[in-house]
Amino acid sequence: MDRESGDDNIIMESLSHIDRISNLPEPILHHILSFLPFTQTVQTRVLSRTWKRAWHTFSVLKFDSDFFHQVFLEDSNDGSEAGKQKLREIFNYIKETLRIRHNEMIRLMNFSLFVPGDSLEICLPYIDQCIFYALGCNVKELSLELLGNPRFNLPEIILCSNSIEILTLAGLKLESPRSVKLSSLTKLFLMRVDATDLVLQSLLIGCPLIEYLSLQLCPGLKNLELSGLTKLNKFEVCDAEELQRLCIIAQDVQEVSIQGPLPFQCKFNLASCKFLKYLRFALTHIKDEWLCNQISKFPLLESLLIAGCDDLKSINISSRSLKLLEIYDCLRLVEVKIAASSLSIFKYSGDVISFQLGAITFSKSHLLFQTENSSSEWYTEHFNFLQCSIVFPRW
Repeated sequence: MDRESGDDNIIMESLSHIDRISNLPEPILHHILSFLPFTQTVQTRVLSRTWKRAWHTFSVLKFDSDFFHQVFLEDSNDGSEAGKQKLREIFNYIKETLRIRHNEMIRLMNFSLFVPGDSLEICLPYIDQCIFYALGCNVKELSLELLGNPRFNLPEIILCSNSIEILTLAGLKLESPRSVKLSSLTKLFLMRVDATDLVLQSLLIGCPLIEYLSLQLCPGLKNLELSGLTKLNKFEVCDAEELQRLCIIAQDVQEVSIQGPLPFQCKFNLASCKFLKYLRFALTHIKDEWLCNQISKFPLLESLLIAGCDDLKSINISSRSLKLLEIYDCLRLVEVKIAASSLSIFKYSGDVISFQLGAITFSKSHLLFQTENSSSEWYTEHFNFLQCSIVFPRW
């Protein structure tokens, strides 16, 4: 081996021990951390001082259900004293993690906190402190989820945050707030939140910029009227088993999704949504005439989904703007009449029914007939229907 080759080997060996990743700028290290599962993100702090610093300034803290499923061993979650002690240690670590960021004035983009079931009494001393530190870090996206029945009152300090833009609450009880000033909030997700109509309306009054509202499995809602929300763009409600009436007075709403099960007598009023583009009904008790009248009031409607609406017998829709129509598993449906010159995608799943669609050019269609009638006459009838009633584009 000559001297030059030996020098090359020494140089290469030296370079192999250089930690090039740790020399990257901190924003790039944060970008790398954003692709890792959160538990692995936490583990990077032991790699080097640089990685430890990157972790301490990382703005996304997701101590959610996935985190607890990975770090909280099943044999420690059995209600024993050892399990309780481990849970205290975890929440103390979460609190200290937030405290350090609060003291160093590091802003948080996202903070998620999950409280396992049957552990509220153990975690309660830590929850308020964690929320206080997160709000002190001007957190933009906050998620608080408690497993089990709603029995934890939402800390009112959350409702006076100027920094929160996205708020997710699950498994909580929301009582009448004294003051709501969520001046930056654009998205609100409530799941298993116990609140009355008046409480929810009081909450929404303090959210002038709200664009997206989602209500899932929220007991206590009976007569829900959404008005005065000038920025509201998307609304969805799911499994509101006590809901008797839903009225949306917000003309800028473009997307509405209503999913049951809902009470049989529940009434809907969407007539004010003049700019509605996307409408979905699932497991709801809507009637033939009501659906026909409502659709005619949406001149910009592009997408309509109807699923599991067993009270419908005849769907009769006339729309110049409708592009996508999906009808699934409406058990009592016997006919579909559609006059929609712009319709390009049609999907149907259910029993054999009568179709009257006129001359429509589809770019995509999917028909699934769930029937025991498979005679040759049946196939001939529906083949002729597809051939004569629908004009497919030439490729």
